[in-house]
Amino acid sequence: MKWLSFLSKLAFICNICFLFCFLLRYSNLQLDEELNGLLIIIGWFMAIIVSLFYFLLTFIAIARKRHAKADIPAWLIITNFVFMVVELIYLVYNPELLSA
Repeated sequence: MKWLSFLSKLAFICNICFLFCFLLRYSNLQLDEELNGLLIIIGWFMAIIVSLFYFLLTFIAIARKRHAKADIPAWLIITNFVFMVVELIYLVYNPELLSA
């Protein structure tokens, strides 16, 4: 289950980048173009894909009676789930993000 632990950490990093993208969109922060582009790609595009993939695999692992949450802290699972819900709500109410 080390791959699931890795995926949960990757989802958390992508979710933090989503938070930075959200802050960049609604504030006047000035960052380098390269850093700004990296945050946008990871935050807007990768975060929702990685989060959905992570929860799909976690659900499958739990359904197969494998102890998927044994090596993943509960706070990380809950935080990733909350971020995924926020990302889905934000994506539904802001579809212009997909039509760039």
